Amino acid sequence: PHASGAAAVFVQFYRETHAGQTPSPALVKAALINTAVDLLDEFGTAPVPNNDEGWGRIDLISFFDSSIVFDYTDQTVSMTEGQVFEKRVILSDSSQPLKVTLTYTDVPAFPGAVPALVNDLDLEILGPNGSLYRGNQFHNGESIADAPSADRLNNVEGFLLWEPPPGLYTIRVRAVKVAADSRIET
Repeated sequence: PHASGAAAVFVQFYRETHAGQTPSPALVKAALINTAVDLLDEFGTAPVPNNDEGWGRIDLISFFDSSIVFDYTDQTVSMTEGQVFEKRVILSDSSQPLKVTLTYTDVPAFPGAVPALVNDLDLEILGPNGSLYRGNQFHNGESIADAPSADRLNNVEGFLLWEPPPGLYTIRVRAVKVAADSRIET
């Protein structure tokens, strides 16, 4: 019930701040993941993401905090295999964490397929110092630079730096495999 209510609040908030547009289910999921907070690790859980609490507890308060900047990109580009979508962000200071969440709706896999992922989009962030961060490559709750491999199992990929160095960040979505489009209207 908490997640359903939070999703409804986010959809209403998004419509009010984006000229009545309705966010896709993938954007709603990304927004809720992006604002989730780590539960107390004193109870034996590791920093998020982890298998005990996932990405954390949903917390909508940050949506209404004017000191936090959100940039939503909602499936504006249909991608084919091999394409790369890029977006650039300039950070002027490191007082706020930089958190990026990619989610997408995948088509159903054949029953019993391993892995069950049909399409594979990968999140990459190129930092101002030339470090490459790949989605879902974390150590102690923070993204690690220059990880040797990308995530090939999930349709949710995240990135987090608690104190990101100021400068230009290039956010990439790389279409590694696109077998079918889950959105009929596109």
